[in-house]
Formats: sequence, structure tokens, C-alpha cells
Amino acid sequence: MRHVNYPLHILILDESSETLSHLEQLFKKTRCIASFHQVCVYEQFVRHIEQRPPDAVLISSTLQKWETGSIFPICHATSETMSIIVIRGSDDTRQAVEWMKAGSDDNLTVEELDRLPGILTD
Repeated sequence: MRHVNYPLHILILDESSETLSHLEQLFKKTRCIASFHQVCVYEQFVRHIEQRPPDAVLISSTLQKWETGSIFPICHATSETMSIIVIRGSDDTRQAVEWMKAGSDDNLTVEELDRLPGILTD
């Protein structure tokens, strides 16, 4: 079982406020306490991860501003225990395998986000 520092600090890289709203509602239903911070600009991401490394980074595969995989090395250089999870918009398993090879710990479709508290605490 992964050691979890409560509350979990989760950094979300997504342009949609719907993801944040969904996650806040989801975590309220569980015993898992989390704080969320959302950014959609690369410079904000780098600044935030350097100032306060999160327990987990959720990355939207729909971000157009930069390549999703380019974020993994920054996360790994910051913390060996940080979870990196890609939120993908489709069931493209080939792309999911590529993200896993590049360094993501997991990837979920939007419909699978309900699994997130368990993934982060197991």
C-alpha cells in the first residue's frame, strides 16, 4: 500500500472546470481528503510543481498547449512518489500504452474518474 499524506494535494492540468468540479464532488463522497489546484498554462504548472510538489498530477490528454508526455520527466525529477495519471477522452488503448511507457502511473477515461480515490490510496 502506498503511503499517503493526508490531505492529498492534487494538481490538475486541464482547461475544463468540469473536471475540477467532478473531482471535488467525488472526493466529498469518500473518506479520502484532498485539496485541488488547477492550472492550464505550462509556466503555472512548472511554478506550482517546484513550489509545492503535489501527491498526484492529473493531466488532461486534450490539452493542446503542450505534449502530454513532456510533463512526465518534470514530475519524476521533482518527486519519486508523485502519481501521474492521464485523463483521456477516449478508449484509445494504443495511446494509453504509450503514456504508460512514457511514465504515467495510470490513465483513466472521464467515465472512470470514480476509481481515482482508490488508485491514489492503494
